[in-house]
Amino acid sequence: MPGFRAAHVYPLVPDPARARRLAGRGHHVAALYCVLGAGSPRAAPNIQNNLAAIGIDVHVHCVPGYEMWTLLARPNEPWDMAIETYGASTNDPGEFINGLATDDSFNFGHYHDAGLSSAIQAASRLGGVPRAQAYARLDLALTRDIVPRINFDNPIQEDFFSARIGCQLYQPVVGMDLAALCVRHT
Repeated sequence: MPGFRAAHVYPLVPDPARARRLAGRGHHVAALYCVLGAGSPRAAPNIQNNLAAIGIDVHVHCVPGYEMWTLLARPNEPWDMAIETYGASTNDPGEFINGLATDDSFNFGHYHDAGLSSAIQAASRLGGVPRAQAYARLDLALTRDIVPRINFDNPIQEDFFSARIGCQLYQPVVGMDLAALCVRHT
């Protein structure tokens, strides 16, 4: 992603004692939503085990495709964490960040901050290296200070076809719909 800077914001060595203090006394329960498919169901047990070690019981709810985004968008839906499988369709950091300023289409946590929105809108109007640098600063602030979401993987999938192949139908959750492809006869 243009402007990406490797910043070591979170410690790589776990500190269970500090995590327990942050979690507070007693036993807690959290709901984790995920999409059936991709890496979500594989990541869920890791989250469950890690949080169980500090007294948080995680209930995992994996649902098919767009059902998860429908659930997350519902007001008062009782979720605490979600693993989404959205990957960028372009190599523009604004695809992940701009939604935090403009609407709730990808801002499922409904995080709103006027200063952040203003900085995002200013970055979105830039071009070239200044744009990449502005988004790098926003990424660092979001990851280190605000944390409305954490992007831990961003696969960019590209599909190549000859001029003879038509009927391309891209499904955002699963990728190219191979059954929809057709051969164009000239």
